[in-house]
Amino acid sequence: MRRRRNPFRWLAPIALVACAFAVYSVVDAGLLSDDSESSQSPAARSSTAGEARTVSERSKSSKRRHRRTRTYTVKSGDTLSSIAEEFYGDPDRFRTIFQANRNILDDPDEIFPGQELRIPQ
Repeated sequence: MRRRRNPFRWLAPIALVACAFAVYSVVDAGLLSDDSESSQSPAARSSTAGEARTVSERSKSSKRRHRRTRTYTVKSGDTLSSIAEEFYGDPDRFRTIFQANRNILDDPDEIFPGQELRIPQ
């Protein structure tokens, strides 16, 4: 005698696929809305999301964006203190250069000739 298979045994895989599709749809919709917001012009973004910002807040953020940084190529015998003294007139400001270059410097004493450092203004 042949045993009849239960049709509900396919329910779990179908439910898993449906849940995966639902999660994908929600995440994809969220990513698309973030992309469309970032692709808007700055004026459009400020009119929709930034109404509460004051003029002084907007001018501070624009100053940060337009802050210039120079680059300096390290020469033989240079230290962060000597570079800071050259650009700022104060050797104690080497920390400013170190903080601006944290992505390439692990230790302030580990600079080498030919390395390019950002010098913030």
